Amino acid sequence: MSRVTEREHSGRSPALFRIGIGTIGFSVLPYLALPALPLLDVSVARSAVYAGVLVVGAEAIFWIGVALAGRETWREVRRVGLRHAPRQLWRLFYYGRRVVEPETTPRRQPSDPRQT
Repeated sequence: MSRVTEREHSGRSPALFRIGIGTIGFSVLPYLALPALPLLDVSVARSAVYAGVLVVGAEAIFWIGVALAGRETWREVRRVGLRHAPRQLWRLFYYGRRVVEPETTPRRQPSDPRQT
């Protein structure tokens, strides 16, 4: 059986893939800046506006990264769950796209000797 890389599978460039993963990682930074807003010497209303801009900007950056990385990447991250998402994103970034094995026929289940 031949192994098919996701580059051949999806037609996306590895550079765009890695840029997308990096963009997803970069989207965390605006959320990390939120706790620093009360330390700024600005009014509460202006801090609220800054917080809104940071949150909307972070979401926009995240979805741009998902668009660059591809639908398969988003499915893979959702498959492993939120807890393991950073580790999985790092693996995808470091090693590139995972290898997709071609479809195989399902294995036969051993017959149950109790059934007659």
